[in-house]
Amino acid sequence: MAGSTAFDNSIPARLATLMTQPSFIQTQQGSQHFLWNCQVLSAPDPALFAPPQDLLQLQQNTLGRGTVVMFRYADLELVRRHYQRGGLVRHLSRDIYIGSKLAHTRMWREFHLLRELYNLDLPVPQPVAARYTRIAPLLHRGDLVTRRIPTSRTLAEYLRDVSISEQLWRELGETLGRFHHLGVYHADLNANNILLDERGSFHLIDFDKGERRSPDSSWQQANLQRLLRSLHKLQGLHPVFHFSPAAWSTLQEGYLETAKKGAQTL
Repeated sequence: MAGSTAFDNSIPARLATLMTQPSFIQTQQGSQHFLWNCQVLSAPDPALFAPPQDLLQLQQNTLGRGTVVMFRYADLELVRRHYQRGGLVRHLSRDIYIGSKLAHTRMWREFHLLRELYNLDLPVPQPVAARYTRIAPLLHRGDLVTRRIPTSRTLAEYLRDVSISEQLWRELGETLGRFHHLGVYHADLNANNILLDERGSFHLIDFDKGERRSPDSSWQQANLQRLLRSLHKLQGLHPVFHFSPAAWSTLQEGYLETAKKGAQTL
């Protein structure tokens, strides 16, 4: 079980397509504003944001801060996340955000970041739609719909059940190296935001508050240390959790190998 993690800094062919046709459109319906990915949807459809009970659900859970609904729409398997706050502020306002400028909202920024990363052939879910709902002057709620990564589980779920091979740890390091080489900062890099599919390929999810930055070892190493802390925390929570210092060393080897390949392309 091994996925392809070969380093490729070339511009994907689909970027040429973006120059000849609109890649997304924005619409408004009353107090709601929407973003639609024209390369996934043939037409805008607010039914994507229907109440969960009206959707053909595959699964519903609460991962991280957002409520996640997995559902089928036409021939697509989709994931919808309702933005929710974490930390102490959640006691004051669970899902209400301040701000009225669409471009600065979390769902708008994540939609556009995912669209950019997906078009760079990075392993992220393809964004499908976003919704901004104004509930009062300067106050709003938000939702994001993405394509579901099929036949996948979180790294945390895998490590509770089985150990993964040395080659997969190396490939995870290579995957993270690709993101960092391209200046991609993930604000919450942890084992629950890394998916492993049945082909052995890794994907990163939940880019809320993520961004593109100038590559720099200080934030890159801090990002890796955040992942390491999450693995140690999970190891302390579960009687069986298949993680070891040797696994982390192998991940770092893969990460550094990708950094070397990236440096050779500059």
